[in-house]
Amino acid sequence: MEKHTTKNIVSLLALIAALVILAILFKFTDLFTVKNSPVSTPDPITISGRLEGNNYYFIQENFEFTKLPDWTLIKSTEINLPKDLSGAQFALKKNDTECVMAYLHVPYDGGFGNYEQTSFGPRLHTVEKQQLDSSWYVHSELLNSDFKFQWEGKQPMLNEILIYNNNLVVNRNMESEQKIFILYDEGGDVVSDVCTSDFTNMLTSLITRYDQTKVDDQSIGIISVGKLHYTTESPSLFFVSRNDSIVRKVVDVNMDSNPVPMVYKNNIYFTQDGILKILNVFDQQITDIPEIKVEAGNIVNAFYIYNDKIFYLEGKSCIDYMERCNSKLYEFNLIDKTKTLLTENITSRNFVNYDTQNNRLNMFTSEGDAGCFWANSEAYDFQGRRIVPVDKYEGCISENETTENPSLKNFRSFIAQGYSQSTSTEYLLIDNGKINLSTREYALPFYPWNFIYIY
Repeated sequence: MEKHTTKNIVSLLALIAALVILAILFKFTDLFTVKNSPVSTPDPITISGRLEGNNYYFIQENFEFTKLPDWTLIKSTEINLPKDLSGAQFALKKNDTECVMAYLHVPYDGGFGNYEQTSFGPRLHTVEKQQLDSSWYVHSELLNSDFKFQWEGKQPMLNEILIYNNNLVVNRNMESEQKIFILYDEGGDVVSDVCTSDFTNMLTSLITRYDQTKVDDQSIGIISVGKLHYTTESPSLFFVSRNDSIVRKVVDVNMDSNPVPMVYKNNIYFTQDGILKILNVFDQQITDIPEIKVEAGNIVNAFYIYNDKIFYLEGKSCIDYMERCNSKLYEFNLIDKTKTLLTENITSRNFVNYDTQNNRLNMFTSEGDAGCFWANSEAYDFQGRRIVPVDKYEGCISENETTENPSLKNFRSFIAQGYSQSTSTEYLLIDNGKINLSTREYALPFYPWNFIYIY
């Protein structure tokens, strides 16, 4: 009996020793192992923006402003928003007061619709000359029954909030949400003039900001070209990385929007002041096509790329409304770099497609105003080496018409022939050194331009 007891004790001690060793080994290996434990929620202050000195940079929407010294950035989860409001992206509070400034994404079908405008607020102009207007509001349930809107000056009221719409960024979700800056007293008191002055001063300092980046053959994300809607500067190529979805600027490109830039075999072809150029997205180099030189006073009014050939219309500018074209049609071979004059006196302004079945290059010009239109289509016949008329279209569209205008229907069918060779898109997908079509849209903070993507 004593033997068995001793044996059991020895076994127990061995088991304990083994467990201790396993625990030590587990702890040691744990230092080099990524746990599968739940990820903690990031600090709301840092996930969408960051403080850089006195400037707060809201990364998600590419704007920043100067924070006044006696205002402190606080977590948006730690503020009490006015009644029925939600969607705080960031917030600041004035030291030793109840004044709160917050930036909100407010759904149209949310609580903002329950607020009544009580008086107009201050108008301001940002340093980039963007006008922002404001108004004071109070929740309808907190108003007296005899309330009336005050047209002149502020109407001080309890539970009031001052609201500015953020016009600094293009809101492509306007039908579903508003992006607003608000100022209010967290205790529901009247907002002081000092807080109002601070608020407007900070918003006056608003500027757009796009951090610089590069795109190479390892980049994965979306590229787009856009021009900030309130400036006259050149458009830029922007990149949205799949890693963080932040919009960054790649390079400024003095790119014409008309004719529409084309994407062909990993390059973007475009005109710059009417001169045809090529943008290599992956090294950001813009190059000329030396063989394509236009005569003095002429521009490239339109171009189309098919089967390693650029077809382009050269002549006096005729890309604007009601201008008439009289252009020369050229063919440039991208492989052997030869240029050929095909014909002259082209009245068309745009290309449709290369008709492989009939060996024709389809073109057209059109105008429209006040519900009426006219268009003329023609084609260059490569076999006969001549221009042949295709059709003429004209008519007006009535609101009461239940069937489509036959002439307009024929014109749309003619234009639709181009869809088999190309498509129009605002976004391009960069992946493994290739430019592809994007399968989704993005709400970019600027107006993106169209590309013609050649299949």
